Amino acid sequence: MDFSENCTCKYATEIQSAHFGGSKPQISLHTVVVYYKVNEYSKSVNKSFCTISENLRHDPAAICAHFNPIADEVRKLIPNLQTAHFLSDGPTTQYKNRKMFFLMVTYLTKMLGV
Repeated sequence: MDFSENCTCKYATEIQSAHFGGSKPQISLHTVVVYYKVNEYSKSVNKSFCTISENLRHDPAAICAHFNPIADEVRKLIPNLQTAHFLSDGPTTQYKNRKMFFLMVTYLTKMLGV
C-alpha cells in the first residue's frame, strides 16, 4: 500500500484563465494491492484497490480512513483470513512510525478480524 502523488484535477477543455490558474483542486489517491490464495493448493491471486479523497493528509489517521472500505472488501474476498502482512515503501512520516504501528495493532487488525 502507498499513496500516489496528489493529483491535480482539470477540465477536458478549459478557458485560458482556468488553464493558467493556480487554484485547481487536488485529490489524494491511496493504492493497495492484496495478494492472497483461495486455498493452500491454489496459485496466488491479486486484487487492486484505489481510494480517492479530497483530503490531502497522508498521516496514519488518513491511512486508516482510506483502508476502511478496502478492509470491508478484503473480508468479503477472504472470509477465513487469519494473518495479514502490510508492506509499503512509503516514507517514515506515513507508514514507518510508532503511530502507524499502534494503529495496525489496535485498529487495522480488528477491522480485518486477524
